[in-house]
Amino acid sequence: MMNNETPFRGKISLPINGSELRIVVGDEQDVVFFMGKKITINKQIIHGDNEGVEFCQCGDEEGEVIVLLPPGGVEFFSMYCIVPYLIANGFRVIGVNGRGVAGSYGGLEGLTLHHMAADVAKVLCQIDASPVHVVGNALGNRVARCLAQDYPELVRTVTLVAAGGKIAPEPNVIKAMASLSLLGSEDINKEEARDVIKRTFLSHASNSIEESPIGRLLLHYYNHHPNATVAHLKAGETSAAEWWTSGKAPLLVIQGEDDQIAPPGNGEVLKKELKDRVTLVNIRGAGHGLLQERSREISNIITDYIVCV
Repeated sequence: MMNNETPFRGKISLPINGSELRIVVGDEQDVVFFMGKKITINKQIIHGDNEGVEFCQCGDEEGEVIVLLPPGGVEFFSMYCIVPYLIANGFRVIGVNGRGVAGSYGGLEGLTLHHMAADVAKVLCQIDASPVHVVGNALGNRVARCLAQDYPELVRTVTLVAAGGKIAPEPNVIKAMASLSLLGSEDINKEEARDVIKRTFLSHASNSIEESPIGRLLLHYYNHHPNATVAHLKAGETSAAEWWTSGKAPLLVIQGEDDQIAPPGNGEVLKKELKDRVTLVNIRGAGHGLLQERSREISNIITDYIVCV
């Protein structure tokens, strides 16, 4: 199965830390406007025989490289909320779209985390900046860990944001998650969608759906790649024994104390198993959408960690 889905192209507006993050998503580049600054994010595709990998880049070409890996089936623009902060801190930022998403293409049948990690490795070899700091959000954290496991020479550190893997969500949360695939379709109305987002992504301390960046992102700009989403989630079932420890890379784990999709017990288990290799940061009043909800705080945590590691 090859991807033939239409990616989102247009304008996005998200409330971030009291300001408005405006994004113009295009084919060859995206433009971000935030706090009076304009950031141009250029896109490039590495073509192979049967697949291609799209990556996006911006920031200081001489800065240390941070590679951002988005959740399953989601375009890199879902992580733009932290990009302005990372650039301001002097980093060069690279984002990689997973297979079947936006400009990345290739077979989806039988996809595993190893295939997804290999796609990212192609980008890292292309930019010739390894070893790099890798940040994975949600399913992207599993790809990041598999990358560090399979290609240790390419990875300097791994940061996991909203990282699950061993401790599963509660059954009622799993049931609600099944409805996420319906977002953006006619099979779910707006009130049902709001309820699903509130029960799965938001903390009890979060703002209303429309005032929440993750709420607005999911409600208005999500699910343009349903086939890829299904394939990525299936790839996420790759045995944890093959990626859980991230090889030998140092790990920063950032998790919301109210995360119901990736329960914070996962980070506790990882810390217990890998001990000093893991730096664990729990964020109070944050759920699964903490990357968007607490973007400035998370960007500073990542920066401080990289400076000290």
